[in-house]
Amino acid sequence: MGDSMKRFGLIIANPGEVGEPNYCEGVNKDARNYLEFLCSPAGGAWEKSDIQLLEKPNSLDVRVAMIQAKQADYAFIVFAGHGYYSAVTRSTMLRLRPGVEFDSANLRQGAPKQTVVLDCCRKIESPQQIVKRAALSFTESVSKRMNAQNCRKHFDREIGNCSSALVVIHSCAINQTAGDDSERGGYYSFNLLEGANDWALGLSASSSYNFSWSVAEAHDKAATNVSRLSGGRQTPEIEKPRSAPYFPLAVGAW
Repeated sequence: MGDSMKRFGLIIANPGEVGEPNYCEGVNKDARNYLEFLCSPAGGAWEKSDIQLLEKPNSLDVRVAMIQAKQADYAFIVFAGHGYYSAVTRSTMLRLRPGVEFDSANLRQGAPKQTVVLDCCRKIESPQQIVKRAALSFTESVSKRMNAQNCRKHFDREIGNCSSALVVIHSCAINQTAGDDSERGGYYSFNLLEGANDWALGLSASSSYNFSWSVAEAHDKAATNVSRLSGGRQTPEIEKPRSAPYFPLAVGAW
């Protein structure tokens, strides 16, 4: 499909109110990390014009963005912030801003091919502590070695090889909390993007081969790390088709 494929990225962030006990500075870091990763060659060389960042939006802002998502061939949607699981709606509710909640089920109704990442609590509890690691950087040697245009084309080809489907990733199970680190971001998002970055850094440059790491593979590694580091208190989950191929999260091309 090449460059004719239409992408749509949506990053929704709500760290809470400064000065409140549940304010999460890490959410702001998550938003920057996702934006930087997607625009890097390894992330598929998205253009900034492909991506919308909504910080503490109202419901209308999100609904308008989802109308745009429906017009895309592939959409990558992220929510980072506060949320909880509703036994009434049987879905994860997102807190967009003070007094404004949004049913995450509405984020599923977008592009024919779509990935949704929900990095938020699914109940109200105190987050557990997880070992800190170094901050992420997607502009290191891997990005300099790769060809951004070829990465973008390869990312589009990989999407084209996938069937129309929906992948939804939860940073924790129902009745669990999602941890936050003010310096590095949400525990799950940090591990997801760190894993993708490590995968890309481990590739060997080749003019003959292109590489792809799927959202399912990336999730499995992140889920294992988060569960281990939290002592089983945070267990990420994924909803995906029963058979591959799955949408790419990271690619490598030269």
